[in-house]
Amino acid sequence: MAFGTITSGIHYGIDLGTTHTIVIKISMDDDYRWQYDKIELPNYPVDRSMPVKKTRLLPSVVYNGQDHVVVGEYAKEAIEYDPLRVTLNPKIDLGGYIASDEEENFALSAQESSKEILKVCFRAIQNDCGPGVKADVCISVPAAFSQDKIRETEEAAQLALRETGLDQTIHFRNHIEEPYAAFTYLARCEKSFAGMLDSDKPERKVMLIDIGGGTMDIVIRTLTTGKRKVLYIKDLYRAAQMDEFAGVRFDRELMIHLMQEMWDFYQIKEGELDQRDQEIIEKKMQIYAEEAKKFLCNPQNAGKKFEYTVSFKEIPGSLRKPFVISLDKRRMDSIFVELMEPRDRSKKSIRKILEDTLVNNELQPKDIDSIFLTGGMAIYDKIAETIRRFLGKEVIVASDPLFCTAMGVAASMVTLPEIERAVAAEQEAAPAKTDSAPQTGSEETQKETAAQASATAETAAEPDKTATTKALEKPQEDPEKTVSLRMQDIVIGAQTTMGISFFIDVEGSLPIEIISDKEEFPCDMRRVNHKFKTSSQKGMNIILYEGYSAKNCGLRVLKQKTITFPKMKEVGTEVDIYYSIDSNKIITIYAAVPDEQPYVFSTME
Repeated sequence: MAFGTITSGIHYGIDLGTTHTIVIKISMDDDYRWQYDKIELPNYPVDRSMPVKKTRLLPSVVYNGQDHVVVGEYAKEAIEYDPLRVTLNPKIDLGGYIASDEEENFALSAQESSKEILKVCFRAIQNDCGPGVKADVCISVPAAFSQDKIRETEEAAQLALRETGLDQTIHFRNHIEEPYAAFTYLARCEKSFAGMLDSDKPERKVMLIDIGGGTMDIVIRTLTTGKRKVLYIKDLYRAAQMDEFAGVRFDRELMIHLMQEMWDFYQIKEGELDQRDQEIIEKKMQIYAEEAKKFLCNPQNAGKKFEYTVSFKEIPGSLRKPFVISLDKRRMDSIFVELMEPRDRSKKSIRKILEDTLVNNELQPKDIDSIFLTGGMAIYDKIAETIRRFLGKEVIVASDPLFCTAMGVAASMVTLPEIERAVAAEQEAAPAKTDSAPQTGSEETQKETAAQASATAETAAEPDKTATTKALEKPQEDPEKTVSLRMQDIVIGAQTTMGISFFIDVEGSLPIEIISDKEEFPCDMRRVNHKFKTSSQKGMNIILYEGYSAKNCGLRVLKQKTITFPKMKEVGTEVDIYYSIDSNKIITIYAAVPDEQPYVFSTME
């Protein structure tokens, strides 16, 4: 599928991040080059007499004030004087259905907080477009996100549009997974990525590691260069999806050490403080830990110390004797060792995640040709060093790692028409297939057929030579914008895989896998070979799980559907299960029993 002419309209990508949220606009300049604008997002104050701050990195923090909701920098500051009304890192808790105690906790839920953050984004987009101008918007989600988390994200976006009255002028185009968005941007704009087109190696395995504030995704993709140096990107390997093992995990590790220092300073033992006060102090210290990490990871602060004086009214005598946080990078690095390469290699760490990713895909470190690192934590040099030591290859850090995903989200939207044309060309070139004739033949034959389809798509995607010539001219330097350097066509495989398996249980026994992690989507309705049977005359309880193995205790309940039959059935009545998957990975399950219309439910209900 080719990256080609930009579609009509204005397009924006939103990276709804754990710690920061970013909005990017994509357009084409007069020289046929892609142009990415980083949209400034407002931080409205709690006291409306104070100035509005604008930033391209909006803190994903929400303060549920007495009179109005505040998002961003000022919400972050509110943790000092009203911590119980502040929600930190709401993205992590999406889909968790955590009930809050309304009498004691006034902070907004994860979904409500996400909605408020998106309101700020949508208003900024409308201001950038101008009144009455329509815009297309897409939001990124981690590959690690479950269907419930995705559903809550999309619901938050729809609610934000309705409550701002922008649902008529802003078209929300669902979501795209973060590592694939990052791949899209890297393929378009990263010089080191473009250099692969000139490589003598016809096929290369590229590992992209996207480690942000709350999640870590690892994707391995195979890159093949076509006859006209068209780059084909195929999704062949299982993604590693590490929910919560990212920036926030590092913040918490640092917070634990700072808290211990503070307890020693005030000579307080465990259990001496009220549980509520303990939680407030931890919430504040998490913010200080994040600020310390951000300061010390910045290369511009090399050799400097992070110092901050804190006082807690929750700790007796602390106002008379403030505690000073003093931290240098060497000590921070020593604290993070256990998260990088611990002595106990069985512990969860960056190295362990890399090892498991290779084992799950039956690969060795030598099989990986190139490694790209993106996301907010890419600025921490020890992560790249750890990856380099384990895989034995240079790690290429994206030139703009914090904005890489949001730019890819925007880029993914403008390429859709060319993608559709390339897919149509592949389908026309492929031999006709019937439902009763499954794909057969040797692996070599299938590869040959795939190569023929790719060649056809390559021909269909031949670039405009005039546009290409203009695009190769050196763009103007502009610190506020990022402009792509070329207009070469990039061809991405029409299908991607689910990346995680899905299981179903009808009769209260061991769940049966119905959708493999290697299943390609979108796909039309398919029948599950396994025959399920009812265990009750009155109805059946269908449970859909997601995970990697039915024997894994971490198998997660995704959806549950209780069905009551209009007429009683014999125990042991056979149930046929069908499923379909759309382009957004939304699964629809059909359960059919004799003499009844199929019972239908979706993962996005």
